[in-house]
Amino acid sequence: LDDCFWQFLSPLEPGDQVVSAYDTKMVEGTIVSIQKESTHVDYGTAVVRFPGEEEKRMDVCELVKVWGSVLHTETAVPGQN
Repeated sequence: LDDCFWQFLSPLEPGDQVVSAYDTKMVEGTIVSIQKESTHVDYGTAVVRFPGEEEKRMDVCELVKVWGSVLHTETAVPGQN
């Protein structure tokens, strides 16, 4: 299967919470912007901000969108509902 198959399911957008498919710690980052530089509309690079790190450019194929929170703490965070 294509490495980017999940991009067909739900294209990433700025503000989305993502994790790197290669990060064993599954640290969540936030997409700052997306450059669609390739021939496929949903492929390209994303600028992602991870906690405590500089913003970095990453291939969108490496990023997996986080649905809710990995730790399921969304109900305990005030102001999210």
